[in-house]
Amino acid sequence: TFAKEQIDIFGETFREEMRFELEDYFTNQVQQAFPAIELNLTDPLGAIDRWYEGLPGPEQDRVRSRKTTFRRIIKSRFGNQGLGF
Repeated sequence: TFAKEQIDIFGETFREEMRFELEDYFTNQVQQAFPAIELNLTDPLGAIDRWYEGLPGPEQDRVRSRKTTFRRIIKSRFGNQGLGF
């Protein structure tokens, strides 16, 4: 029982740290590059997609590569970490 409680405590601490790192990455990388993207820690990939879909076609072409890179980094660093996205 004690070991299970410690694992649960560690897991929650880990998820809190990951949320902090995600928020830091989103504000210092994604929003620095694209200030109009709204921070949404429960759906960061959706926030990027919604912003991108609202851009005119030529602007989408211009930012597609950078948008794809941000999505890939978020998925690889923060996906499957118990953050709910």
